[in-house]
Amino acid sequence: MDHISRVLPQVLQKRGLAAHAHAALAVHRSAAWFLEEHPPLAPYLTPKSVSDGTLTIEFSHPAAAQECQSHIPQLLVFLEEKCPHACVKAIRLVRGEGRKKA
Repeated sequence: MDHISRVLPQVLQKRGLAAHAHAALAVHRSAAWFLEEHPPLAPYLTPKSVSDGTLTIEFSHPAAAQECQSHIPQLLVFLEEKCPHACVKAIRLVRGEGRKKA
């Protein structure tokens, strides 16, 4: 019997869902990266989507957006290593609700 890690990519590709799955993985890993690498910043930033090679991140505080700008190159390198199939080439910051600090 085949292992799921071998079957799943084939099924996603066959159904036309591979690009969507890669984009979702990039969004998930971006959120995890902020939690791990920049915990104080994470509550104010919410990765939302990948479209045409651009990762969109919502921010809930202007200072968080300003701080995030300095970390964009590191995040792009991380995504290139961990999610190469998502093809994230740029990051766009947009004002939004974001996560609220608990």
